[in-house]
Amino acid sequence: MERDLPRRTLLLVTESAFYPPYQGDSARLWAMVKYFKNQGWIVAVVHFHDRSQKDFDYQAMALRCDFLRVFCPREHELAARSSCRIDDWCPLRFVELVSETIDQLNPDVVIIQFVFFSRCLLPIQGKKRPLKVIDADNVFTDRTKNYVERGFSYSWFSTDEEQERTGLARSDILLAIQERECEKIKIMMPDKPVLLVPHAHEVQPYSVPAGHNLLFVGAANQENASGLKKFIKYALPEIKLSFPRVNLVVAGRVCELLEEFSEKVSFLGVVEDIDQLYKAASIVLNTTEIGTGLKIKTVEALCHGRCLVTTAAGIQGLESYTGIYHLAHTPLDFAEIIVCLLQNPKQLLNTGRDAALFAKNYFDPSSVMKTLEDNLIKALQESS
Repeated sequence: MERDLPRRTLLLVTESAFYPPYQGDSARLWAMVKYFKNQGWIVAVVHFHDRSQKDFDYQAMALRCDFLRVFCPREHELAARSSCRIDDWCPLRFVELVSETIDQLNPDVVIIQFVFFSRCLLPIQGKKRPLKVIDADNVFTDRTKNYVERGFSYSWFSTDEEQERTGLARSDILLAIQERECEKIKIMMPDKPVLLVPHAHEVQPYSVPAGHNLLFVGAANQENASGLKKFIKYALPEIKLSFPRVNLVVAGRVCELLEEFSEKVSFLGVVEDIDQLYKAASIVLNTTEIGTGLKIKTVEALCHGRCLVTTAAGIQGLESYTGIYHLAHTPLDFAEIIVCLLQNPKQLLNTGRDAALFAKNYFDPSSVMKTLEDNLIKALQESS
């Protein structure tokens, strides 16, 4: 599709440090930055500094976009975030910084990451330009309730449906990360266009696994740690009865929460070249018991053409695509399924091949991000 202007400008308003892309939301943003830069867009970023993110590299981020501003919240601004009111999570000073940046750069498109930053769109309500987009990324209605009911504490944003609707209504276009949440957002906002934009991830050429490793990759959160602890305690011993040389490899900051199992598991911590781990893995695990959005560990397994064994929460939004994963409800289910797969290597390889073929059509950046770009350009042309 031809562009009306030589270069368009995209402003991303984020809470996730997009480089290094070490977890799902940062990987999602990095894919956007990289794609639109490669397509000739000017990419600007206003970033809300989140203290919980330890691996940010603002120098590297600045080198990978055209414009970067970092907002550091004050203590009282962070304290206000204990509220479920959507605008309490977006300090007025941050709104002003975003507004100043819009005035300075005159962007064609503003993409707001997470609905709780939708307050940044209020100063430009009623204007045709810039195009106002909210990347919902997760549905936040009743998240605290859902976590507590499953026995987990919860400290991030959670709100009610009325507050979430208020934020979503400030956009021209809404983005959903997976199919189930896309349908939920369409029901909440029937008069808004909602685009499905899953994680965009490079798909690796299919290769036969180089080893019999089991692999888990995850961030340091309680959902990851809880499910993996149960797997190590109950499933791994059962697997080793049939396959004593099987090795469980764990990468990412989740390793910090599992030190008591150091004698039973190969803990690698944060790994720069994750591709090599996938090449050596026969089976990739997602033991996460709860969560929303689309799990990056699931996407990475499929994009590397690896056999995935996952919980229902781990495959949320992709449930209907049977044949690309194996579903386990309990630790003993994991053990039984993995033993069966290791005993039937043809089935294991076929699942990996089917996963790679699916991923090529579903997650490839040239497809995912091009669809997003085409829709943004169409909306811009219609508004001019």
